[in-house]
Formats: sequence, structure tokens, C-alpha cells
Amino acid sequence: MHDIGNPISRIQKAFGGEEIRHIGWDFAAECDWRNSESFLFEDQKKSSDIFSWLGKQTTPDIACEALFQLKNGERFFFGFSTVHLSDLERKRVISELLEIPHDGRSLIETVDEIRKAFRSNLPLDTTPQKLVLGVGGLWKNVGPLEVSNKKNGIGTILPFEEIQAHAPSPNKGFFPLYEPQQNNIMLEADMCTDGTFKCWLGIRVSESDEGPSPKHRLSKDRYYSVARTLSGCSLGS
Repeated sequence: MHDIGNPISRIQKAFGGEEIRHIGWDFAAECDWRNSESFLFEDQKKSSDIFSWLGKQTTPDIACEALFQLKNGERFFFGFSTVHLSDLERKRVISELLEIPHDGRSLIETVDEIRKAFRSNLPLDTTPQKLVLGVGGLWKNVGPLEVSNKKNGIGTILPFEEIQAHAPSPNKGFFPLYEPQQNNIMLEADMCTDGTFKCWLGIRVSESDEGPSPKHRLSKDRYYSVARTLSGCSLGS
């Protein structure tokens, strides 16, 4: 059974009436989120700080994530690539992004404003192109692992019990996906609306220990629950 809508609307519905705050932006070159440039509203950074960082980059492969936070402190992200833009267009888009009001807007409204900056008019895909498991901030270091895709049916997902067997080896000094992590483990829905606006939505699928330096462990219940919401499908394996 398929749930009409798209991953954005389904996540907002899943969180119900819970307040979702847009708390800032994160920018990365070549998906190196470990060394990203953050722009949190509470830090009161200036937009010139982002453009100074952007001017030092030697690659057009610049990605950005809008960061959101629930009332309980849980964070998730909506990201998008600017690799297809010219340098001038990239600066225009980022400038417009930084001007988006962040008080009182819903997740859907904020995503609509982001898409306006990209001049993207086509509707978001109702189902993701694929679902990918990775570690927040360490996407290039741990995993990522594709667990579902449209080719095989987005409702068909890698069983939780098989993640260990399929997880790629992490970079030196890091731990594989199925072991406790220093950051939250995220399930990402990759979407593409018109061949140019590539975007993704990442939601936590780990549970955390108590204490000052908690470890984050992949949760079977959250893995399946979030996958159902992002895909809009009943799941099979």
C-alpha cells in the first residue's frame, strides 16, 4: 500500500503537531560533512562568513543542508546539491537561502522556499529514488549503505538482520554502521525532481545512551518505522 504525498509531507505528518524549528544551515564541499561550515541562527553569524568559506573552495561540488530541530532536541536535515550551478548562480541561491525567514514556518513551507531559490517548479517525487543508511556528519567515513531503491521497488528494504553483512568497511579510525557511533545514524531518502534539483531528507534511526558522551546504536524499530514513512510503502524484504 502506497501513501500519497512525498517524504517531506509524510515526515511532517508523522511528527504530528510537534513544533519543528529551522535552526540553521550546514555547507560542505564534496560531501565532506566532517569539515562542514555551519551557519546556526543562534550563533548570529554573518552571511559574509559563508561566502568567505565558499570563496576558498576549489570544487563546484557544494552541498547544503537545512537543519531542523524538534522540541525534544532531535535534529534532522533536508539537503540539496549545487554542483550543477554556475559560480554566479550558486552565490545567488545561497544568498536567497540565507534570507529565508526561520521563525514559525513549517517544514513544508521552508522546503518550498528552498525550491524557489533553485527555481524548481516540478513537484517533489512521491517516493524516493533510494534509501541510504549512514552516520550524520560522517557520511564519507562510515558507510553509506543503500538499503532500498526504485529499481527493485522502494518498498523492498534490506532486512535489519542483514545490515552487518552488507555494510561497507569504514575509513580507518571509524566503526562500521552496525556498531555504536559517535553521531546519530540516519536514514536518508534521496530525491530528484527534474534532473537538476537533487535533494535528500535524513531522519534519525538510532537510539542513544545516557551520559555526557553517549553512543548511538542502530534501532530496528526506528529503522523500519522511518523507512515506512519516507517510502510511503508497506515494507517487504
